[in-house]
Amino acid sequence: MGDYPATAKLLTPAEKERSKSVWQAVKDAKIWLQARTPCSNRRDCTDVDPWSLSILFFSMLTPVYAFSLFMPTIISNMGYQAAIATS
Repeated sequence: MGDYPATAKLLTPAEKERSKSVWQAVKDAKIWLQARTPCSNRRDCTDVDPWSLSILFFSMLTPVYAFSLFMPTIISNMGYQAAIATS
């Protein structure tokens, strides 16, 4: 990279400072990810809250999709046609 944010002429001083803080945040995130241990990953996987939220989400999503996907078939099998069903 020829121009780094600190030496780029097209950036304002505020943008240069912002880019430095973003790069520092990225470095901190990499350090934090490297510091995570398998124990913390196991703890995250056995946490009850994400699992209960995902079960709740899919238990609400499944009936909505079933209703919206199969309702046209159910209506047509009941003998209704498109012109009769909408009037």
